[in-house]
Amino acid sequence: MSKFNSSKGLSLLLLFMVAMATILHAQRKGYVTASIGTGIYFGDLSDQWRTTDILPAGSIQLGWYVNRAVSFRGVITQGTLGASDSRSLNEARNSRNLSFRSPLTELQLGVVYELFPDKTFHIRWKRNIHVSPLMFAGLAGFHFNPQALYQGEWVALQPLGTEGQYLAGHPDGPYRLTQISFPVGVGLSVRFPGQIALWAEIGYRKTLTDYLDDVSRSYPDPSLLGTPGAALSNRSGDRFLTGAKRGNPGAKDNYAFLSVGIGYFLGQ
Repeated sequence: MSKFNSSKGLSLLLLFMVAMATILHAQRKGYVTASIGTGIYFGDLSDQWRTTDILPAGSIQLGWYVNRAVSFRGVITQGTLGASDSRSLNEARNSRNLSFRSPLTELQLGVVYELFPDKTFHIRWKRNIHVSPLMFAGLAGFHFNPQALYQGEWVALQPLGTEGQYLAGHPDGPYRLTQISFPVGVGLSVRFPGQIALWAEIGYRKTLTDYLDDVSRSYPDPSLLGTPGAALSNRSGDRFLTGAKRGNPGAKDNYAFLSVGIGYFLGQ
């Protein structure tokens, strides 16, 4: 997938959502939600989830129904992922002493299935509460940028080639900061009398990259890296030497978003 500018992507999607909201309001067949929550990271630097890894995320979605139970939606999510070996209970990981944070922008297209569809669909919203569990799946493109704290500043890691990605003979080469993921998850929609609703969901993203955290393979020769690449490549002192295992290339990194927000069902 070619690299995209996340700011332009956000602007275009917001314009699309405004246009679709106008159309869907006339058709009485859609919904809009705005949510806040947190991103959850799964990778080489995660051994268990902690409250210290709660980093903010927010999303906007626009959905349109094809029948009472099924809707298609577009979602834009902006969040941050992060983890640190210093908080690990595993001695080897603690000694490895790596850490990262990564802002992440995701554009998702997907389908939502409501287990208890509204019987008043496309007629009129009744003056009572309607509750439905839901499931969803989709396809997403996301842009990330792993960073580490170095001398009081956050430094982007991908341009540094901390595992020798810019050196001859590296099996992967520099990794792309724009990737695809496959979201799946569950949630709950609670529509109050009228059109206002609460919307909550948790969604897991399967990715095709092992570099959300900039950690995958082995330690390169630090003498071949520049500054601060050598310092951020190996932060273990003398514990891990050139060629030692730095991560697990056999397991891809993944992430999830947990969110809750306010929704508005379009129409009367």
